[in-house]
Amino acid sequence: DRDVTGVQTCALPIWWIDFNLTVSLTILQMVGFGIAMLTDWRPAPLYPRWLAWLAFLTATTFLFALAVPFVMHGPLAWRGILTFYVALGLFFPWLLLVMSYTLKACRRLELEASIPEGTEPTGSPASAA
Repeated sequence: DRDVTGVQTCALPIWWIDFNLTVSLTILQMVGFGIAMLTDWRPAPLYPRWLAWLAFLTATTFLFALAVPFVMHGPLAWRGILTFYVALGLFFPWLLLVMSYTLKACRRLELEASIPEGTEPTGSPASAA
């Protein structure tokens, strides 16, 4: 009962707004995660520092995706080399690494919480002295 082109005209901008908001929030999440990793001043940080820099690099490649609604061909298009292959080629390895290091961090925090205060964990350099 409605004209198909009218529905498509309304739906397309809404879809791109949703896409860009998702990309923008992912960029903010990665930058925030990187800052949190770099500001962990423990002697042995929960996450390696290089993972923070990888988060910043991946967030930077996601900036290219913000041009997708305005570019139809080339490296900034939907299937372009920068917006699709480079960005997602960095995102998924970063995501797997973050999941792996988060599981390790959770185990380490549980271990640290189970050790009474004032004692050193077995195998630590301080307990060997």
